[in-house]
Amino acid sequence: MVIAAAGVVCSRSTGGLINVLRDRLVVPLRDGGGVVRFTGSRLTEPLATAERVAPKWLKTATTALYRKSQHLHGLAEQAAPIAAGRGQVVLVEGALDAVAVHLAGHIGLAAGGTALTPDHANQLRQITGPGRPLHVAYDSDPAGQAATLRAAALLTGWSAAQVFLPPGQDPAPILDGHGARGLRRTLTQTRPLVDAAVDHRLAAWDRHLAVANVAAAVDAVRDVDLLIAAAPPDQYARLIAHTAAYTGLPLDQVTRRVLDAIAPDPRPDR
Repeated sequence: MVIAAAGVVCSRSTGGLINVLRDRLVVPLRDGGGVVRFTGSRLTEPLATAERVAPKWLKTATTALYRKSQHLHGLAEQAAPIAAGRGQVVLVEGALDAVAVHLAGHIGLAAGGTALTPDHANQLRQITGPGRPLHVAYDSDPAGQAATLRAAALLTGWSAAQVFLPPGQDPAPILDGHGARGLRRTLTQTRPLVDAAVDHRLAAWDRHLAVANVAAAVDAVRDVDLLIAAAPPDQYARLIAHTAAYTGLPLDQVTRRVLDAIAPDPRPDR
């Protein structure tokens, strides 16, 4: 049965079918041709019975039409501003957050959770570039921060920024509480995405750096030199200065290390 294969109904143990989207706000995902490949749904109010508590969010499982790792929410709906190069491109966690960003006047795209994949990155690469950087607006909780680091790894070398969202807040509730202007203001509070990755690596050495361990400082620089080397060139000086200040090593020593990572010495005895 087609509707069962699409994941919008399921079978009752006593026979018959259950509409799994009943009493839910449904957010579809369409591809470039307008075909609905996915439905995400949110309860309009808490629902519980003696047997179960209904999940707040319910999403289509993997089907012949939908694989979570391959699709971004919002591409079809925002095709016109994307093609025209209008608006800031903002990557968020959920479909309603993408809608909120769109209502605030930007382009909101969501991977349906925090798991950004190479397929998602390839799609983002087609609509962003040096003149149109990508903003990543994931939650500030541990899962969101881990997702930010994964995104930084996939987007190495891109012109991308991390948005600082208030603790426990996503774009949708920010829009609800502070309006489009408040959300737009929040989306301007950013830092380069590579900084998140560099700081995460450096923080792993804090215990050793706290006692002025020079060998550890050198190792910390080695831990981030390739990240800095892969960053956009206009960020080299800032990242080198930041790393020198963090580790306590001389600026020229950190600079040499990063320059070696950018253009390794081909001599075998290096």
